Amino acid sequence: MRSLFVYIVASHKSGQTFAGITSDLVHRVWQHRSGHIKGMGVPSACAQLVWFDEFSSLEAAEAELDRLSRWPEAWTSRLIEKTNPEWADLWTSLKDQPKIGLNPAQQYVSSHRQTTYPVIRPMLQVA
Repeated sequence: MRSLFVYIVASHKSGQTFAGITSDLVHRVWQHRSGHIKGMGVPSACAQLVWFDEFSSLEAAEAELDRLSRWPEAWTSRLIEKTNPEWADLWTSLKDQPKIGLNPAQQYVSSHRQTTYPVIRPMLQVA
């Protein structure tokens, strides 16, 4: 089975946070950073990856996400500060960080706008 990640993104140190679950952490964080995730209660300002943990089963990952969602903000802050005291953006430390938007071969131009959008790999289904 694929690894699953429970992650927390934040707007800034001790700021607004959002916790989620994904099987492709790099792609999901890129979506937060680029503003491609809207709705679902995701604050648009939350774009810095400040904490994540890896799980081998969906049940364990969902249990952790459920636990985090019930915690008071102060507890979530302490969890983040235990491993990331400065609330540094962990995006640059991720392996296989894509260089999305830098390679013209990875982009297309919308026919109705002169806007270039990055092409990203599709999210894999969590089974």
